[in-house]
Amino acid sequence: MKLSDLEQLKAQIADEIRITETNVSEKILQLSSMYHRYLDYYSKELQILKKMSVDKDKLYGEIYHKTKFDSDFHFDSKTEIDIYVKKDEKYYNLSVEYQNQEVVVKYFEQLLDVISKSTFSIKNYIDYTKLRNGLS
Repeated sequence: MKLSDLEQLKAQIADEIRITETNVSEKILQLSSMYHRYLDYYSKELQILKKMSVDKDKLYGEIYHKTKFDSDFHFDSKTEIDIYVKKDEKYYNLSVEYQNQEVVVKYFEQLLDVISKSTFSIKNYIDYTKLRNGLS
């Protein structure tokens, strides 16, 4: 998922998880299906992240090997080779994509946490309503 797609989805999600006095009973019924829907998103995005990690490591290894063994220049340390690897355009672009994918995965992790804790928010709201109306 691209970051621009995530921004659009965030707006939709914000409306979907908002709990108000008028929709609290509806939200109680929707929490489970909402959790599972976003768990599916999370799982897919996590798979993409893991594949990107493998691809990034593979590309790093290829560039490292090429830089160390196929170069006419002699490198004194691994740090020097790392500099050449990290400035490689393919590696840089893949690193940026990987970091963006990490943002997406972290967002879904936090969203799942919010959804799972929504039952406590609803319970607190119901208790507050009872207290406000003089019921115990």
